[in-house]
Amino acid sequence: MSLKSSVAITAGKTSHWFLHKFTNGGTSLPGKITLAIDPDVLKSLAKDYEIVIITGTNGKTLTTALTVKVLGEKYSNILTNPSGSNMKQGIVSAFLTAQKTKSGKKLAVLETDEANVPIISQYISPSIYVMTNLFRDQMDRYGEIYTTYDKILKGINMHPDALVIANGDAPIFNSRE
Repeated sequence: MSLKSSVAITAGKTSHWFLHKFTNGGTSLPGKITLAIDPDVLKSLAKDYEIVIITGTNGKTLTTALTVKVLGEKYSNILTNPSGSNMKQGIVSAFLTAQKTKSGKKLAVLETDEANVPIISQYISPSIYVMTNLFRDQMDRYGEIYTTYDKILKGINMHPDALVIANGDAPIFNSRE
């Protein structure tokens, strides 16, 4: 790990401690501070993890929680972002607060904003992508659902060996390769 990454991680962890000690918390600010120092820090933070990305317009938080619950039956320490802070800075914050594991597989189940899948996929290597659904309720943020779908596919295509689990009831997931 580079000195820049080490300084960034220390600054992020310190800001997390401060925010939780003296305020009501803050789920993404530590990640934002960390990324301001080292925009590539997510590579260092995630390098030893087997990662599942869960995305879609609806159902991400519930699907993430259920996945963590099921995997928790076999694995003792799963990193996740339960607060729903699902953009790059929130995901970095989740890694900053991860408990140290002495042994065993390091797993991360990450709720990821649908438009941020290609951004996050630049820095991590997911083993699995889970797509819940795509509805038009996000048009105010990202335009047409095919624009959103193309963003998700762009991220997935960065990792062609990853397993993709898609909601079979969502016709859009059968519309393109």
